[in-house]
Amino acid sequence: MFPLGTVLFPGAILPVHVFEERYRQLAEFCTSESSVFGVVLIERGSEVGGGDTRAPVGCLAEIIQHEQFEDGRWALVVMGTERFKIVKWLEEKSYPRATIEIIKEKEDLSNFENGLAVLGSVVNLFDRARGLGYDVPEIDKELFAIGATLNELSYRIAELVPMGPFDAQKILKAPTAQERLDLIEDQIEAFKEILDARE
Repeated sequence: MFPLGTVLFPGAILPVHVFEERYRQLAEFCTSESSVFGVVLIERGSEVGGGDTRAPVGCLAEIIQHEQFEDGRWALVVMGTERFKIVKWLEEKSYPRATIEIIKEKEDLSNFENGLAVLGSVVNLFDRARGLGYDVPEIDKELFAIGATLNELSYRIAELVPMGPFDAQKILKAPTAQERLDLIEDQIEAFKEILDARE
């Protein structure tokens, strides 16, 4: 397990700089064994030194690129795969360990248009934000959604929207895609209020 100050969503790409000795050992194990590891949000405390409080829901991370430097540090690029919930934290060896349960989510086949509508709101919001000088990406709505299920689309949209880690954690924990989309819409409204204040 790798507790971090950020949230990893399924399908998202995250660069991870590993410098603490215990996580160097985790990186060594995972790269040599082609193993995934779990990313959980640190709710209180620090990424360095332990003694933190960790969120009960996280995301498995698959290493897709890695490099070890001469001083022992690692640069990893990981991709989120599946959500999990912590069943029990185990006694730590060099790095945190836990037993987990994968969260299996049913695919909602009826509300894909809702996902596209939320994506459209993000596209419109970003167009407006760029006009005010914000550095946000241009999004092709059709390309962005191509090949995605509603679950996947909800995570893709969540990755786009600016928010803090605790709001991101609420979205990660949400049991359905529609509930994720509802929470994302709350973040969109908050961003709109910021833009309103700039105009």
